[in-house]
Amino acid sequence: MAAPCKFLVASEAAIAIRSMTDIPNAVGATLGTAGLILESDLSPEFFDLKTGLAGELFQKFTNYQLRLILIVPKPERETDTANSRASTDPTTA
Repeated sequence: MAAPCKFLVASEAAIAIRSMTDIPNAVGATLGTAGLILESDLSPEFFDLKTGLAGELFQKFTNYQLRLILIVPKPERETDTANSRASTDPTTA
């Protein structure tokens, strides 16, 4: 019986998601493992959904049936943008 695969920790494998070109590298590195654990190696653009970076990453992992664990230790990175938009958007009042 084969030994169970382990999850790949992005920071230990020098994987960072900072642009669209990083996604194929992350997918390739994850093949043959139980999945990828991303911690703090995400650019601020990842949390700006209009860039498509998060959607592209999730779509690629879904297409290849790979597991992805996303840990965001400092949630203020994405809430700062959301809070600034909410304070200037008259529909949120």
